[in-house]
Parts: sequence; C-alpha cells; structure tokens
Amino acid sequence: MALAAQQIDCNGCGAKIDIHSGLRMKTFSCEYCGSVCDGEKVVAVQKASDAREKYKPWSHLRLGMQAKLLGKDYQIIGRIRAKEKDWWWDEWFLLSDTGFPIFLQEDEGAFAIFRVFYPTMPLDPRELNEGDKVKLDKKGTKMKVKERGKAKLAFIEGELTWQAKPGDKFKYLDGRQKDARFSVEWTKNEIQFLRGEHRSAKKIYKLFGITEPVPPKPDDDD
Repeated sequence: MALAAQQIDCNGCGAKIDIHSGLRMKTFSCEYCGSVCDGEKVVAVQKASDAREKYKPWSHLRLGMQAKLLGKDYQIIGRIRAKEKDWWWDEWFLLSDTGFPIFLQEDEGAFAIFRVFYPTMPLDPRELNEGDKVKLDKKGTKMKVKERGKAKLAFIEGELTWQAKPGDKFKYLDGRQKDARFSVEWTKNEIQFLRGEHRSAKKIYKLFGITEPVPPKPDDDD
C-alpha cells in the first residue's frame, strides 16, 4: 500500500513536492529545479536533469517503488549517492506504513538491507581499524572490521529524515560476523550504527516486482 503523501512548497522554485515522512522530514530534493532543502531553506542546488543522469541508479529501482521486506510493506522515498575516489554506492531510504525506516544499500551490483541498531557495549568507531574485532553486546555479538574509509555525499533525491546536502563528508567502516553485516557512518556530530543482511540483485528485483533483467555489474569509474 502506497504511503500517504502531503504537499509542501519547494523553497527554491515554489513547486508542489509530495512528502511521505511528514514532520520527520529533514531534507528533500526538488525534482524540478534541483534545490536541496532542509525544510526551511535551500542548502544546495543540483542541476536537476544533469545530476539525475550523472548519478542515475545502476539498478532499475526508483523512488515510489514498494516491496515487502523483513515482514513489512515498504516504499522507497529517498536515495543518496556516496562516493569515495573512483568508487561509489547508493543507499535507498525506505519507510513502512507504520513509520519504521530501513536502508537498502546498493554496492557494485549487490544489495544489503540495513536497520538502525544500538550496540550495548562501548564502541567508538574512530578507534577501530581494518582487522579489529569488537564485541557489540553482552550476548556475544561480535564484528570484524573489513573496511574503513572516507566518503562524501554526491547526490540526493527524494526525502530524508536527517539533514544532508551534496558535498557533506563522512567516515565509515564495514564489518562482518558470519552472514550479518554492519555499517557505521559518522561525522563530527553524529554516529549511525546499522546492522543488515545480504540480498542478491535477483532477489531484490523479484521482491519489487521488477521484470527487467539485472544489469551487468557497474564499473567503479562510471
């Protein structure tokens, strides 16, 4: 079932924009003029048609698509493109009809579904390096750091429930424990912990009812 939408005015051009996250919305991008707004003012401008072509998704996922994931009905309401040198990935932001958020990460032709989690053991990602193993809770959940790096936000479309704009920089690390995946992203002011699980591209296409063939794996320099 599609999420209910309310319309707000773009702060850049005045166009009517459909918003699905209500008062939780902190950032939205205007598909008409390319303005990125924080709800009160324009914080950046993306050349609308040029940016959409340059940063178009590798897959056939698009805003507004719906699927049942992790036992709930979700709708895609936003996407960000993150870049690190000649490597990039997309993070699709989805919201359920009860307001629960998840992230669908699209990375080099593979997908992972992530949910926010909060480690109950002390954890500072700034002190971790590749190969480190860290305990996340008293139950014995552990994470091995597989990768650490710096990236920037290159493109935004749709709406987000956090403040963001193109050019924002952040640090990240990726971790594993058997089939579980962990992603930690942080800036000077905020840390976000995500826990997820892998999904094949074919599985994601089936869940969203996409009938087009899965594209070839993208090149890193695209």
